Amino acid sequence: MVDYRGLNEITPPMSAAMLDMLELQYELESKAAKWSWSTGEVPEDWRKANVTPVFKKGRKKDPGNYRPVSFISTPGKVMEQLILGVFNKLLVAKKVWWVDPG
Repeated sequence: MVDYRGLNEITPPMSAAMLDMLELQYELESKAAKWSWSTGEVPEDWRKANVTPVFKKGRKKDPGNYRPVSFISTPGKVMEQLILGVFNKLLVAKKVWWVDPG
């Protein structure tokens, strides 16, 4: 019997199943993003973030030596970037903001 498992212990059938799951996830998130864009509403899960303190330097007991890092959902991050792009284009077009080509 031939063992097709890779270094990560994932077999070809598992790999194919994961691809199907990723395609389904993409399709669902794409539909959700289109709905959000057309209605102007953002699902609550996309607005939530997990904020975690990350140590910078110095004494670990000093709260001032930590910086907050927020983790948001992937669809939320994608929508954030799309909205940022639209705002950027609008501000550049209205000459309120400029983009440095360098």
